[in-house]
Amino acid sequence: MLNEIEQLEKDLAFETFSSNTALRIGSYLSRMAIEQNLPLVVDIRLYNRCLYHFCAEGTTRNTEYWVERKKNTVDFFGHSTLWVKTKVNGDATLLVSKYGLESSNTTIVEGGFPIVLKESGMIGTICISGLEPATDHRLVVEALKHELQRNHDESSVVKP
Repeated sequence: MLNEIEQLEKDLAFETFSSNTALRIGSYLSRMAIEQNLPLVVDIRLYNRCLYHFCAEGTTRNTEYWVERKKNTVDFFGHSTLWVKTKVNGDATLLVSKYGLESSNTTIVEGGFPIVLKESGMIGTICISGLEPATDHRLVVEALKHELQRNHDESSVVKP
């Protein structure tokens, strides 16, 4: 299972990533939250600098807290929170006992994902929270795939 998650993270790597990329991904998720009345917090960071942050109706400070915990986990491991959950076999106490992390600042709850450049590795994080963890993860993956497909479609257009 770890290999499959690692492959997904590689498959969702970018050639380039900018503030405009973060805006498009964040807007995609935010529009979804608004249109479907989903209580989502969306957070996109590049080198730990916030490029996009959105809190939909129905979110609370606690929802933002979970985003922060997911971000910290992805920052530490360089992998998605799903990967970390799988790595510790669902035992969050191992974050403390094996890795020396603080349980109040990290989590194995899904919804955190690394932003990866093909040539240089992890450069940031995209985290969402507010729904069931598996749904948070699925929406992040969907948004990244959507952006990568958009990039692919634009690059394959023949220009005169």
